[in-house]
Amino acid sequence: MIIPLRDETLVLRKLLGYSAASSLIPTIGTDYDDSDDLLLAGSLMWDVLFVGIDVDTTEGYEELIPDQQFHIGFSLLDTRDLHSLVSATPEAKLDIIRSHQFTIGTSKYCKKAALRFLFGESEQLNSPEQVAVRFASLVPADRNVVYVAHGAKADLRVLVNCGITRRPIYTIDTVKAAQTPLQLTYRYSLEALLDRFGIPYKYLHAAGNDAHFCLRAMLMLAVVDGEQYQQPRLTSKSKLNDSDRLFSVLRSIAQAPRPLSKHEIEAPLKEEEMAHRLELKRAAKELRRAKRAAKTERRRLERESRSQDKAEEDDISGKPESESKSSSLF
Repeated sequence: MIIPLRDETLVLRKLLGYSAASSLIPTIGTDYDDSDDLLLAGSLMWDVLFVGIDVDTTEGYEELIPDQQFHIGFSLLDTRDLHSLVSATPEAKLDIIRSHQFTIGTSKYCKKAALRFLFGESEQLNSPEQVAVRFASLVPADRNVVYVAHGAKADLRVLVNCGITRRPIYTIDTVKAAQTPLQLTYRYSLEALLDRFGIPYKYLHAAGNDAHFCLRAMLMLAVVDGEQYQQPRLTSKSKLNDSDRLFSVLRSIAQAPRPLSKHEIEAPLKEEEMAHRLELKRAAKELRRAKRAAKTERRRLERESRSQDKAEEDDISGKPESESKSSSLF
């Protein structure tokens, strides 16, 4: 059974500029058209800011109850940076996804979430309203925004509950976006997508990590779709629209090595510290052994010295003490 094209796949083609069949692509947003004003200069790529979103909580998504603990992640991928990277040298820096994690809860809860976050320092907040403030500081008001999430409905509900009212021009749910390129009749988990695409990951269900890896998965979905199912491209605008270069860059970003976790960074230091402590213990043990051996040798020498002194005294008196006692009996 052939899975029909979903809107998410068609929108990816339009936003990243690797399909010329614009007539097949659904309208994005309500206030936008297909004019060249939306394109980056010298490219078929749209001028948009992808915002990966994830929320992790055990207390429900539909409403935020008082004192609810949760962590929320935002990851940003700017097509301006992506376009620059496509036109740059192959050695250009690939880490253009900026990731953030915010936590609300007890110190213990926030510390645990922070230790699992791979892409920087997690920030503890005091209220959901502060999440909206931090979101506004990260996402410029004058940019066209596209939300990206894996199972987006619940995450978007939490955004509303935090007071984030920013309307994206489109929301890409990678659960749905995966179905056409991978010809799936069922829904992949984020972990399954990452495994399928060879994307290195660790500590899923830390919101900042999931938001980041969701963007990486989206890029690989574009690669698979572009390499296997793409419509003929328009290449007359610029050599920067070369599909091979575009897909190579997307793949390189998606499959780039992940950062080491805090535990992985600290582990070698702890091993080195333990090795140093063991060496100190061995040295102390050897020192104690040497001291005992020296003490034993000193006592042996003292006994030998006393015996030798006694023998010399006997020689000086001319006869052994036993003989002297025997003579006194007569």
